[in-house]
Amino acid sequence: MIEEAKGDESLMVDPPELKRYEAWLMARQKPSGNFTSEATNLVASKIIFTDTSSYEKESIDHIRQLWAQFFLQKVEEQENQEKKDLMTKQKRLKKTYI
Repeated sequence: MIEEAKGDESLMVDPPELKRYEAWLMARQKPSGNFTSEATNLVASKIIFTDTSSYEKESIDHIRQLWAQFFLQKVEEQENQEKKDLMTKQKRLKKTYI
């Protein structure tokens, strides 16, 4: 299958080229969706709202929302695990003192 794909140029697709400002934004964005500093956030907001179309703005906002949801889900999972661990420890302590 892979060998066939190597020979068939119709299956070969170049990755989409990023615009310079898109690469700059991605390099300075944390997984949480926030930028690395307040100054970076200011510059990014000017870039996003002056050099992008409304479709691109919506796409960037959507990506930010997905990152925020992912981050919040991971935090919630960690908190739930910590609660389970505490409940387990509490049950063990009750058994030892009874």
